[in-house]
Amino acid sequence: MSTGELLSIEPLELKFPFELRKQIACRLQLSNKTDNPVAFKVKTTNPKKYCVRPNTGVVLPRSTCDVVVTMQAQKEAPPDMQCRDKFLLQSVKANDGATAKDITAGMFNKEAGHVVEECKLRVVYDSPRQPPSPVREVSEEGSPPRGSDNGHANAAEFAAAARAFSKGLEAQDKSYEAKALISKLTAEKNTAIQQNNKLRQELELLKRSSRKSSGGVSFMVVVLIGLLGNTARLTAPPPEFSNYEKIHSPEALNLLSPTGDVILTGFALIVFGDTSSSSDDIEKQELEELSCDDETFLYDKKHIERRKKLPDPVLKEKRVSLWSVIKDSVGKDLTRVFLPVYFNEPISSLQKYFEDLEYSKLLDQAYKYGKEGKSLQRIVNVAAFAVSGYSSTEGRDCKPFNPLLGETYEADYPERGVRFFSEKVSHHPTLIAFHCEGKGWKTWGESDLRAKFSGQSIQLNPVGVITLEFVDGEIFQWSKVTTNIYNLILDKVYCNHHGLMHIRGNRQYSCKLIFKEQSILERNRRQVHGFVEDLSGNRVATLFGKWDDSMYFINGYESGKTKDFSPSNASLLWKKNEPPPSPTRYNLTSLVFHLDLTMHTFADHVANPLYLFFI
Repeated sequence: MSTGELLSIEPLELKFPFELRKQIACRLQLSNKTDNPVAFKVKTTNPKKYCVRPNTGVVLPRSTCDVVVTMQAQKEAPPDMQCRDKFLLQSVKANDGATAKDITAGMFNKEAGHVVEECKLRVVYDSPRQPPSPVREVSEEGSPPRGSDNGHANAAEFAAAARAFSKGLEAQDKSYEAKALISKLTAEKNTAIQQNNKLRQELELLKRSSRKSSGGVSFMVVVLIGLLGNTARLTAPPPEFSNYEKIHSPEALNLLSPTGDVILTGFALIVFGDTSSSSDDIEKQELEELSCDDETFLYDKKHIERRKKLPDPVLKEKRVSLWSVIKDSVGKDLTRVFLPVYFNEPISSLQKYFEDLEYSKLLDQAYKYGKEGKSLQRIVNVAAFAVSGYSSTEGRDCKPFNPLLGETYEADYPERGVRFFSEKVSHHPTLIAFHCEGKGWKTWGESDLRAKFSGQSIQLNPVGVITLEFVDGEIFQWSKVTTNIYNLILDKVYCNHHGLMHIRGNRQYSCKLIFKEQSILERNRRQVHGFVEDLSGNRVATLFGKWDDSMYFINGYESGKTKDFSPSNASLLWKKNEPPPSPTRYNLTSLVFHLDLTMHTFADHVANPLYLFFI
């Protein structure tokens, strides 16, 4: 138990009875020793591995609070059952009546003069329990097991014991083979480590000599780095050791993931990193704030190559007259009208919702602004993100496929730090729900498009709310605006979005954006303008731009028409990406090119979509 002035914490070590592929929880008890409320925050060196509930909170005077730390299921055991993860629990006095929603990052800032009490917690693994022996034990010393009066039962028990004994012999033989391979690999590893040490010394001499030169990188440095990379690859385990679960001995686990040397993570880490240093000093490790849902997605930071164009269609497409299909559907609900495949894009409505997240970096930036206390910058970036989702609709004449009831779609983009999931939850009316998580934020919502055909145009009225939540607790909600598609029968088809989008926040600011309805004589089309207001109704910022091009903002409220605003006097929030170099008749964005592309890792585990006609 800790002896802090504010909180007493028990225990000081987080003990997890380690088991493979199983979530394990550990409980902390925080006791308030004062007569004032105490706010606390939990940080860790490995936020993707643990979930803390709650990770922030307030302990009432002379009361206790339980904190549950859950470790995610692990695929392999750590070397020597040692864990280097650390936790840091910070506590500070809070105001009377304070709640978890009142906790901010600035409360734990020592530089601001706050008295912050800190307690460091270690993570300890307990060895898993050994399973009982399959061989039946004797009842008394020197006496055989009790038998049954039935001779057949005795024979069956004897056969079972014989099978167990033979299995033990087979396991022993496999253990000998594994030990032989381990000793061979250990020798190769030691040789590689010696070569690495020698090359490090030579590299250090080259680096010292390069500092005295005028600049640039020596050719020999590049060669040495390449050699180190090859040396690291020599120590990789053979194919029979690729599945770590086949080897349960500690020696094998140490060989595949040694504590002192990282041999499989790339030569850059081997050359410039030193993993042999102790990690007991928690100040030397980066402590990151935890979210209750951080454990859901463990991102792999490696580069993934995506395709940059769509394959050619298998069959030659024949143009179909739209009027011949919908002439009898005037005034009807278009969700019940069947259209030929020619009028469909090569994506489904489930994937269409992920296309709205093409500019998710705006939310990443908004998260960073919030951490820095720049609330106004956060909401204007959120507003720009809400507008950017419409940029992909320009020139899109075809509709996405209508998915089956219960059909799901998942998109994992580690390079963006985004993972998305959507499902069709209702068929009539068509209702799609989605959930997406990114770097410090998550968003979810549902949408039901009410479509009405009036002869020359289609009006789409979205019904549903989109929610965006940051890990610090700030939430924004908004609904999409009305969309009209014109010239279905004659002339060039185009769309326009119009209406009021009200982005409501649960803290200091909210935003109102007006998508201007297009008129026949309008020259400056697709305009969007609005403002940010605080809780008192004061307008503190102005936003303007076009939903198919860019968005700008100005500090302070500027009255007047949108055409009078000049981008030269404003700050750019968002700019639409350039179209792909190889466009199709669908006018798809670069992001859509790989929405229906299954990565090779999962190709054998998922079914091919029925609606895709590209190969």
